[in-house]
Amino acid sequence: MLAEQLREETRKLIAERDKLESEIRQFESVLRANGSDLTSPLVDDEGFPKADLDLPTIRSARNAIIRLRNDHKKLTDDIEASLHRFYAQSQIEKASATSTTNASASTVPFARVNAVAPDSPASAAGLERGDQLLMFENVNEISLLPATVSRNENKEIKVLLERANRGLLTVTLVPRKWSGKGLLGCHIVPI
Repeated sequence: MLAEQLREETRKLIAERDKLESEIRQFESVLRANGSDLTSPLVDDEGFPKADLDLPTIRSARNAIIRLRNDHKKLTDDIEASLHRFYAQSQIEKASATSTTNASASTVPFARVNAVAPDSPASAAGLERGDQLLMFENVNEISLLPATVSRNENKEIKVLLERANRGLLTVTLVPRKWSGKGLLGCHIVPI
C-alpha cells in the first residue's frame, strides 16, 4: 500500500532529523567548552580578537550549527509534507477499504433488472433480466441510480448483483449513449 510507503518515508526523514539534532548538540557543546555560544562576542572592547578563545574552532562550530539548523528546517518542512501525504493516502485507502467492505457486506438486493435491450450497454456488460442489484458503484438505493449513471457516463461502474442459480457476480458497466433510449438500455425496478 502507498500509505505504508509514505509512513516509511516519514520515519526515515524523522531519523535523519534526529541525527541532525544530535550533530547540532555536539557543536553546541564545542561552543560551551570554549566559553562561547552563537551570539557571544569574539572581540574585546577595542575590536581585537579575544586571546582567551579558540577562534577557529568557535567559528567552525558556529558555521556548522547555522548550516545544520537550515538543514533541520528543510527536513522539518519535508516531514510535515510527508505526514500530510501519508494522512491523505491513509484516508483514501480507508475509504476504499470501507466501500469494498460495504460492497461485500451488502447482501440485500435493492433493485431488479426487469428488461435488457439488445446491443445496449447493459447487454454488453452481461446484465440479464431477473438480476438483483446489491451495489451499483457505491450506491444501494434505487433513487440514487439516475444521478450515479449520469455522473459516470463513459466511465466504468462496478455492479454487484445476484443471479438466480449463479450466486453473486460483479460486472462492469459503462453508461453511454447508444442507438436506444437512456445510457444503460435496461429497465430497473425496485424490490
